[in-house]
Amino acid sequence: IDHCIFNRCLMNGTAHLVEDFAAPSHLCGVCLRKLQWRLGFDVKGRYASLATAFSDMGMEKEQKWAQKQYDALAKVVGDNQAK
Repeated sequence: IDHCIFNRCLMNGTAHLVEDFAAPSHLCGVCLRKLQWRLGFDVKGRYASLATAFSDMGMEKEQKWAQKQYDALAKVVGDNQAK
């Protein structure tokens, strides 16, 4: 998957460590869809796993963000695990 040119996301290209450390820890909608299409994972399940992983690592801000994404998807797709 190429670098993101659409939004500010994890897939943006970086030229040095300062840019690496400043990059967000999430994918934009375009890159998320490209990755999901390529790998075939469940997006809602990915956010649940990310929320758990971020929590385990003590990354509170990221955990809250992943949980918010999961909650928003749960409202739309419910308990169906549609890919």
